Amino acid sequence: DDIHRYLEQLLVMMTIAYEPLDTPIGKDQCAVSLEEPFFKPIWKTLLRLFRVVNHKHELVLASVMTKYMNTTPADFQVSKKLWLTDSVCKPYQSAVTELMNVKEHYTMLNKLECIVKVCRLICESVDNHYNKKSGSNSSTSSTSPSVGADDLLPILSYVIVQCSTPQLWAECHAMTEFIHEGYMMGEEGYCLTSLRTALNYVISLFPSLIVSYQ
Repeated sequence: DDIHRYLEQLLVMMTIAYEPLDTPIGKDQCAVSLEEPFFKPIWKTLLRLFRVVNHKHELVLASVMTKYMNTTPADFQVSKKLWLTDSVCKPYQSAVTELMNVKEHYTMLNKLECIVKVCRLICESVDNHYNKKSGSNSSTSSTSPSVGADDLLPILSYVIVQCSTPQLWAECHAMTEFIHEGYMMGEEGYCLTSLRTALNYVISLFPSLIVSYQ
């Protein structure tokens, strides 16, 4: 509550100091510009608090990541056409690597952009896989399948397990708490909601652990 109040006070001070910013668009611009100077010095401490609050969920998530680290997209009920099994590297490795980078950012907007990029990289991985498949066999036409909402969630679940970053639960909690509401209406909000839904599914794989940590 204190952080929300301080951010609101800073926003009011900026609009008072420069009246043209006292519009919906101006306030959005102020909120974005405040993120880096506000969160950078306090983020490490703030994240520790979120990790303490979410400690039980992190333990469950870490257990699932350890147990299922050698799984494939097929183990998460991903549609067969999206398994990407004949890739040179692990399926969706670029998305896995990008999701690991979430913890390297200290502003909510940068973290959110990272998650949006993860979702885009999932789609790009599918396109690249089928483009290579088509190129290696000129007699076969391999049309890249689209990745719908029902496809995205199980793929995200696989990517989450592969990224081996248990603090992702606390990171998502912090983003949900502090992301400016204007960013929750479009692609950004959809991607964050999808990631949180996938996280809930992943920890549900160990229901006995959830009970034991309560």
